Amino acid sequence: MVGVVEKQNAPSHLSHIRHRCLKKSVRQASGQVSFGLGFARIAPQADIGEHAAHIGIARDDERADLVVAANRAFRAQPVEQRALSQWFFRITAYANELLDHIKQLEGGWPDRVLTMQRNWIGRSEGTEVDFGKIRVFTTRVDTIFGATCVILAPEHPLAAELLDEDGRAQAKAMVDARANQGPGDINKEGFFTGTYTTNPYSGERVPVWIGNFVLMGYGTGAIMAVPAHDERDFEFCTKYGIPIRPVIRPVAGEAPA
Repeated sequence: MVGVVEKQNAPSHLSHIRHRCLKKSVRQASGQVSFGLGFARIAPQADIGEHAAHIGIARDDERADLVVAANRAFRAQPVEQRALSQWFFRITAYANELLDHIKQLEGGWPDRVLTMQRNWIGRSEGTEVDFGKIRVFTTRVDTIFGATCVILAPEHPLAAELLDEDGRAQAKAMVDARANQGPGDINKEGFFTGTYTTNPYSGERVPVWIGNFVLMGYGTGAIMAVPAHDERDFEFCTKYGIPIRPVIRPVAGEAPA
């Protein structure tokens, strides 16, 4: 819809017209479905100071103070990560097809861009293993006899079941803290849940831990820690005194100490 307005109309009159046109257009597009939409018009110049904080506009002598106040208010608010119902592209269902098509771009796109795309698709080939009722994903099932604990992501559904109220609060604090950090900035931290599970291959009883570096979005959100053969697991288990058991050695060498 195109509206023609004479130049002598006041700005407030123009905002009323635009408001009505937008509202009508959205109603026509949405048909009979109500989305609970609301609209707000821009206040006349006389009221700009009163409404500046709400609409993001201020006179020159007010703009600096408003920006500073808004930044202070934003920083004062705690960042909290929550699980929300959302729609996502199910990349995992198309991983093979996407990776095959990336091969067709080789030679025409920079290698660093293709590498970024492959990493974003993030396909990993491995095995899912059940440690009791905890299903872990591993790309090195051959090292399973060296697994000395199982580590859950702090937001793993079983964490809420295994932990008491204090433990659940501690796990939530881990999730919230991780929301303020990049993947490379996370210091590996965790705590023992007080429960154990069983290694299905060896029958050994192994402790269940919570670890802030385990991601719910990767694999099953639970890992078996094999500290003797994984640098990440080694760092975590060394920090908390979890046993380290080598199970693989070079053909002509000695097992690592």
